[in-house]
Amino acid sequence: MWNKNAFNAIKRISMIAFLVGPVVLLVVPQQMQSVLADQSTFVPTSTPSAAEMDEATRWAAAKFDGKSIKAESMSSSGLIVIANNDPVQINGRSGKPLNINGKIYSGGLYCHALSHVVVRLPSQGREFTVVIGVDSNEQTSPGQGSIVFSVDVDGKEAFRSKLMREGMSGEAIKVDLNGAREFILKVGDAGDGISCDQADWAEATVVLSDGKIFKLADLPLISRSAQPPSSEPPFSFVYDGKPSSELLKSWQHQHSIKKLDENRTEHLQTWTDPKTGLEVRCRAITYSDFPTIEWTVYFKNTGKTDTPILSDVLSIDTEFQRITGDEYTLYHQRGTPCTIRDYEPFETPLSPNTKKRITAAGGRPSNSDLPYFNIGWQQQGVILAVGWPGQWAAEFARDAAEGLRVRAGQELVHLKLHPGEEIRTPLMALQFYRGDRVRAQNVWRRWMLAHNLPRSNGKVPPMQLAACSSHQFGEMINADSASQKLFINRYLAEGLKLDYWWM
Repeated sequence: MWNKNAFNAIKRISMIAFLVGPVVLLVVPQQMQSVLADQSTFVPTSTPSAAEMDEATRWAAAKFDGKSIKAESMSSSGLIVIANNDPVQINGRSGKPLNINGKIYSGGLYCHALSHVVVRLPSQGREFTVVIGVDSNEQTSPGQGSIVFSVDVDGKEAFRSKLMREGMSGEAIKVDLNGAREFILKVGDAGDGISCDQADWAEATVVLSDGKIFKLADLPLISRSAQPPSSEPPFSFVYDGKPSSELLKSWQHQHSIKKLDENRTEHLQTWTDPKTGLEVRCRAITYSDFPTIEWTVYFKNTGKTDTPILSDVLSIDTEFQRITGDEYTLYHQRGTPCTIRDYEPFETPLSPNTKKRITAAGGRPSNSDLPYFNIGWQQQGVILAVGWPGQWAAEFARDAAEGLRVRAGQELVHLKLHPGEEIRTPLMALQFYRGDRVRAQNVWRRWMLAHNLPRSNGKVPPMQLAACSSHQFGEMINADSASQKLFINRYLAEGLKLDYWWM
């Protein structure tokens, strides 16, 4: 995943390649070279947040260690929704900005009585300021709704509003927090039912004891009613006509955890079929400095005869639940089929009961689409990558309720293993994020640079210049030594000092 500047730089390279035809220059642009050489060029906001790290920890604990951890028990800060008639929405209502009696507000929380939201701060708070009022976005006549707002601090009511109805102007209030780490926002129905009791906490802002100021809407939403991730493995397959969801429960199972270094931990799970000797091994790596998880699944025949048919192997087969707010959107990109539209970005809405399938083409991993995906919904999401140098497929299936099932892996697996044979599946990488998706992609880039980019003597590779003449000679079929020397010498005559000649 690239930010805008990096995408434009690569787009310029592909444009040059398209314009000059068969002669292709592979160059790391100077601006990208400086980024690779110095990670300090990343802005501080691309540092993973505590909420993102918590989400990755919860998911990995469930999928690779079989542990169920509730979100509110881990979160260092956030908005914990105890009760709300409709989903709490951030910075607007159903795609519209907050509106109190015709006055528009750019940010805040939209709630519906009866509402009870715990605000957990990252450190001690000094004061809370907000404009309260009944939302006017969908009211049919003035005077609808009957709301009483209140704020509890340290177990005591620190503020209670008068009765408020639609058509009344918003009221600006300030509540002293007196060093509290938590306070509670409440919306009551004034005792006459919840009809039209649609409340805006507009421009909700907190000043911490150290003077730092932030918007309440910047905190992650956490639903206490949300179920922890299931402990089902994040992959699936069919063996001898039976799904792995049935088989693995009865197979022999081993599990171990090992610290690899200061930032990486290995989670190793092994299942063995007592009848045929098929061994399924999942090796996962979690990171203490990034909200990123990667895993690879291996299949080995430890028996003495051929295995039954192994098919429909999905390296990732898991489901995400949308708790509140906006629908799922899939952000993805065209690959590089060598056209003017290489790396074109796409946004695909995933509405209920829809399905999007994306595959590689011609056995090349980026010949039609890039195997990188960003799935975003209400101020959060996941980045997913399929690490495979061949034919892959990915499917994103939205159900009728709030779930999105994500499946991906090598396409068209249907085989048996001879005794002693072993195969591996694509490496999967998953990163959890909160807030802006572009910032999340910068976090992803930082992880790639920190943990994946090869280094020589501890340093990132220098800028490299490569060229080729493959297209002029039928992908080198019709080339000879004389023709290659001719092209290389022409580059040198132009002062282009090549590091590699690509054939």
